Amino acid sequence: MIAGRRLVAVASVDNEGSVALAVVRDQRRRGIANELMEVVSARACAIGYPPLHRYTTPSVRLAG
Repeated sequence: MIAGRRLVAVASVDNEGSVALAVVRDQRRRGIANELMEVVSARACAIGYPPLHRYTTPSVRLAG
């Protein structure tokens, strides 16, 4: 939570350690993480990455 706002992040890592990260403020919409995962998965498939997997974690606080 940052200033009372919920953040959703989706990341993918390829076999060489490259990372794609999408972060969205999710204030009203539900399911945005699923939509982001679909977009990132489609892009990964288009450029030859292996299938992506989704992991979830409990709530965390960002340092900084």
